[in-house]
Amino acid sequence: MVILIVLALMLAGCTVRLSPPAAIAEPRSVYLLDHGYHASLLLSREDGSLVRYSYGEWRYFAKEQQGLSGGLRALLWPTRGTLARRVLEPPGLHTDIQAQVRTRIDASYPMTLEAECVEALMARLDGIYLQGYASRHDNPSFDLSFVPHPRRYTLWHNCNHAIAGWLDEMGVEVKGWALLSRWQLAKP
Repeated sequence: MVILIVLALMLAGCTVRLSPPAAIAEPRSVYLLDHGYHASLLLSREDGSLVRYSYGEWRYFAKEQQGLSGGLRALLWPTRGTLARRVLEPPGLHTDIQAQVRTRIDASYPMTLEAECVEALMARLDGIYLQGYASRHDNPSFDLSFVPHPRRYTLWHNCNHAIAGWLDEMGVEVKGWALLSRWQLAKP
């Protein structure tokens, strides 16, 4: 187990390179938010509003049991995953993304993706959200609503892996292992 953890930490230095598709018929804005060790996605709706989605470990992220034992539990064996969600106002003159996201944003990676792909991912994630709505937990510290996610949280499938998978679903070419939140957006 120790060897696996050391290997994982060594590989964590790898950057995840993102290459959005070049040709977009119907553009839709997507923002990858890097929160340091964690990431979330903002997907734009047709009306311009944004929906923030994030994935994490239920007790650590939703319930804020973030002590040493909570962190080790989340990393060392499969535990309950969670999907976090919140609708934001469209960014504009009087609102910006950072003001609406209570977690610090170390970097933001704006992308223009195919609207159909964004809508398909949003529909899938909203389906998971609605399925778990009866077990919803609102966390004012993060200003997010959390529901159980069907996929277990592990070191090998954490928030950054989930974000990389979601980007891949929307047609972004993802290269690298997303253990940590180290992103690089390819230049057009």
